[in-house]
Order: sequence, then C-alpha cells, then structure tokens
Amino acid sequence: LQILHEGAKMPSTINIKPSYAPNTNVKSIGASLTPNAAVDAKRGSTVLESVRLAAKCTTEEIQETAAGIGGAIFELVKGSDVQGLSGPIGVLQTGNKVVSTQSLETILLFSAALSINLGVVNALPLPGLDGGQLAFLMIEVVRGRRLSQSVQDSLTSAAVLLLLCVTIGASVGDIKSILLGR
Repeated sequence: LQILHEGAKMPSTINIKPSYAPNTNVKSIGASLTPNAAVDAKRGSTVLESVRLAAKCTTEEIQETAAGIGGAIFELVKGSDVQGLSGPIGVLQTGNKVVSTQSLETILLFSAALSINLGVVNALPLPGLDGGQLAFLMIEVVRGRRLSQSVQDSLTSAAVLLLLCVTIGASVGDIKSILLGR
C-alpha cells in the first residue's frame, strides 16, 4: 500500500498481509463495511443494577427516537427532504444486514430499537394511532362532551392519508437508495 502524505514528495510504502476476518472465510486488511450498529454492552453487577441500566438505556432510546421524529416532522413542514427516514423496505433491508452479523446482542438491540421506535410513533397524537385516541379523550375531558363521530372520522381519515403519504414517500426513498447503491 502506498501512501502519499500531505507535503511529502514521495509516497511511503506499507506492506500489508491480509488475514481472515473473525468468524468468516473472507480475507481482510482490518477494514470492512458492516451495518451501522454499534453495540455498547452494559452489564450490571446485580439484578437491580441491570434493571436500572436497562431503564436508563430505554429512556435514552425513547428520547433519541422522539427527537429524530420531531426533526423529521420539522423537515417535512419546511418542505425539505428528510434524510435517514426509512419506510418498510429500508427497515427490512437494515434488519437483514443486522441479522447477517449473526450477533445475538446486535439483533436484540435492533429489535429493541425497532420496538421503541414503533411505540413512540404510535404515541403521536394523530388520529388512527393510539396517541390520537388519547387526544380525542383529552378533548372530551376539556370540552365536557365528545367530538361528533363525523368529525372524528374526518380527522382520522386525514391522518391516515398523511401517514400513507409519508410511508409511500419513505418507500420511494428506500427504492432510490437501493437503485443508486447507497
């Protein structure tokens, strides 16, 4: 391998001997492309400490997911392209990459992140989602009476249409990424 350092007139040569990457039959020089799934295992010394760490990690994941969704909504409202928004195709593709690592820890962390993500999305105050039903109940408490069924149906239809458009848009982005090899 020849490397030309900034300011140098001649490249320096480094001899590299590839070796087999761990748990594979693939020769590697120490660099490879893998799914972006960093595993930072945290283990408690007691059951109570493990529960505390799990709760802390879950809380952090919920906060990061909510912040990401908030940022995506802000970008959509501005009319910008949302970077990193994946639809069902992208989630399946990422899941496939995660499973191909054959790391139980990575697979479990991906499953947990996906569950948390779905939970946060489901809690959004959009009719058609559980958060929307909670919003209808809050409106009923404040008003002292229910919204008419036709208003609820109209709001739910509009929200489902919005979610469908976002899903289709994200899926089109997923397909573009696959076709462009990103």
